[in-house]
Amino acid sequence: MVPSKVSLSRTLLPNLFAAITAVTAGTYGCSSENPNQGVGGTGGSGDPSGAGGTSSSSMASSGSGGGSATCMGPGFPAGTPRLVDSVQATLVDFNGAPLPNLAIQVCGTDICFNDTTNATGQVLVNAASMMTKPALKYADGIVYARFGILLPPESVVMFPTPLEVARFPDLGMGAPLTAGQSATSGDVTITVAAGATVEIDTLIHDDPAEQDFRSVTIPIAKASPGVDPSLNLELLFAVTPLETLFCPAAAVSVPNSAGWPAGTDVEFHVHGLEIGEEWAPYGGWAKASDGKVSADGTKVETATGGGLHILGDFGIRRK
Repeated sequence: MVPSKVSLSRTLLPNLFAAITAVTAGTYGCSSENPNQGVGGTGGSGDPSGAGGTSSSSMASSGSGGGSATCMGPGFPAGTPRLVDSVQATLVDFNGAPLPNLAIQVCGTDICFNDTTNATGQVLVNAASMMTKPALKYADGIVYARFGILLPPESVVMFPTPLEVARFPDLGMGAPLTAGQSATSGDVTITVAAGATVEIDTLIHDDPAEQDFRSVTIPIAKASPGVDPSLNLELLFAVTPLETLFCPAAAVSVPNSAGWPAGTDVEFHVHGLEIGEEWAPYGGWAKASDGKVSADGTKVETATGGGLHILGDFGIRRK
């Protein structure tokens, strides 16, 4: 199979999987005057002041206002292009069964090659291109949890052991993301502030059932190689709709399955999958929020005023 090649830009791409990487390339911002100002839409980009952005028709919004919050990620520095000849991997589910027809991408922040796994879950992507921050990104973030793995410096990369992929709850089993309400799926509860803005990209999630909140808990023993081991994450989750944006940040609560003592200080870290690199480095991880174990020891919660600005994969560690 010959992979399709896509050059990435700030303009949203019509190809679904290219759209997954390009959707948040524009700068995202919101203000109390107009929560849609500063949102990078199709062919547009946001301005740090919150003015001059174009609201994208591909985004489904809810809520209004958002208080005095402004939502601008820290951003991360660009990388240096390098050669990627080929990438080979095998994808399996948590039971070890091969996953055929699974979406695969070998992408940098500037160019992308799309492919799918074969009947035995294997894929060989022949890129033979220069890429900036090249990564293997696998699964669609709709049926299966999506992760990215930054590629090592070698131009020919082969993952020697199968990559295990977590499956989300079935469509129709999610909960709507609505300003002023909480949504729970599996072990994760996310609470959207009253008057907050929720931006769901409908180019990725065109089925209304895909726009509901769903989560899957990932055992650390089955974590993707894309999880930075130096972070010492002890709890790991994937959530969707992928790359949904919140302004202000949405609060998160999960069970204290790690058994940490009440009052333990923790940190929430998010995984970067979008080429705009606003909230996390592409293929890497960044701290999203402080948090704490509840007084009764049953829950781990983001700190007051903290939370997640973007949905995707996130992990928690003791501070």
